[in-house]
Amino acid sequence: MRAAAGVQRPDGQRGGGRLGVLKPHSGIIKDPDGRAVLLGCARHRKWAQIRVSDHGPGIGGDPERLFRRFARDDDGTARQGYGLGLALARDVANRYGGSVAVESSSPSGTTMLLSFPLA
Repeated sequence: MRAAAGVQRPDGQRGGGRLGVLKPHSGIIKDPDGRAVLLGCARHRKWAQIRVSDHGPGIGGDPERLFRRFARDDDGTARQGYGLGLALARDVANRYGGSVAVESSSPSGTTMLLSFPLA
């Protein structure tokens, strides 16, 4: 995969060269209970889609709250956060014509869908 011109590569250089191993955001891939988080990507028509699925307790009845800045749930655990991650992810995706959404959620897990237009 080649980095687009002006895109910051993992090695700190700008565009042009081959991309190295990308480091996903630790909040997305880390399951506090040690369960696997599934990452998948596919092409759907003119879109690149990335799905991130976990096996946690789900996110409840108002998934849009996750995308509001500084929104947090008090789930009774010691996990802390600032409530900015998904809000910023959605802002960046929207800026480039993409989207971030909760595709599904149930008491047995949640799937997030990131979609970006292909060039």
